[in-house]
Amino acid sequence: MKTGIFFAAKPEAAALLGSGFFGWKKDKNGFYKSEKTDTLLCISGVGKDKAIPAAELLAQNCDKIFILGTCAALTPQLPVFTFCLPTLVLSDTADDSFVPDNELTARLADVLHNLNIDYKTDLKLVSTNNLIATKVQAESLHYKTDAVIGDMESVTVMQTLAKTKTPVAILRAVSDNPAAGVL
Repeated sequence: MKTGIFFAAKPEAAALLGSGFFGWKKDKNGFYKSEKTDTLLCISGVGKDKAIPAAELLAQNCDKIFILGTCAALTPQLPVFTFCLPTLVLSDTADDSFVPDNELTARLADVLHNLNIDYKTDLKLVSTNNLIATKVQAESLHYKTDAVIGDMESVTVMQTLAKTKTPVAILRAVSDNPAAGVL
């Protein structure tokens, strides 16, 4: 069973790519293929438009996919460096919503728990077309959607993978909190 890992930006993937454990080699699609595990890592580029073709290629080659990377907190109460396992993914421009795979998310939660890594779950993530960089943007998205974290790719990846019914789990780390003035 091949595992896909989706990142939007190379700095988000740096630690995993730097690990000697996987033995990453670039393939013909520009993805990183592990020589030691049945894993394919993709760095799409930031934004929904770049996420679509990357997600389509992952879906063609993988049985399950993890969306990893950073996000913005939309409420001042959520500190930077909080790990989040969202259970609902929303679009800021449409009524689209998606639920990550419960079993895959539970397995990811077990791994975090076994590593003694604190995380938040049972929360909403909203994807937007724009970088969330101001308190007004964060508060507006939170008020509109009740989401507590935001990114730019997850809903697009979920939309793309819903067509193939590929199981997906999401792990995001809060990198900034515009709602609290931490950028």
